[in-house]
Amino acid sequence: MSELQIAGLLAACGLAAGVLVMLVIVTVKHTSTRKPQAEDPAATAIAARGDLRQLMGELQALADQVDERIASRLTKLSSVLAETDATIADLQAKLRLLNGGRHTDLPDKGPAGPDGRPSSRHGDVMRLHGQGLDTVEIARRMRMSVGEVELVLNLQPARPEAE
Repeated sequence: MSELQIAGLLAACGLAAGVLVMLVIVTVKHTSTRKPQAEDPAATAIAARGDLRQLMGELQALADQVDERIASRLTKLSSVLAETDATIADLQAKLRLLNGGRHTDLPDKGPAGPDGRPSSRHGDVMRLHGQGLDTVEIARRMRMSVGEVELVLNLQPARPEAE
């Protein structure tokens, strides 16, 4: 599970906790303003279960909405990253033409391949991360921004742990 997915899950949990707190506040206000009546405990319990089921349904719907938004944004970010990589590769090719075909000192940063695997540059980021380097050091070595390194790391699918 990526850091972005974990952040989304935490946001959904926070939202759920907020809704629960609001329900408790409303319930407390409602019970404090009511006149005490002799109620059947079984009927009260049944009503409370019904309210709880309804609340849980609403919380699940909210969590589903948050999950859909996160998935949509992650897809958009992946698309933007691929477009940016393609633009950079195009600009580097034009720069090489301007320099008379000489190789520039800019690192190669081609787009992801048709199979969806990361470009060699993204692979290098993943390799350095796998060696235990932090994002700041990876960014320095790769001549990238820290945010770009974090984005590359967050967009990579989670790899299963070695057994």
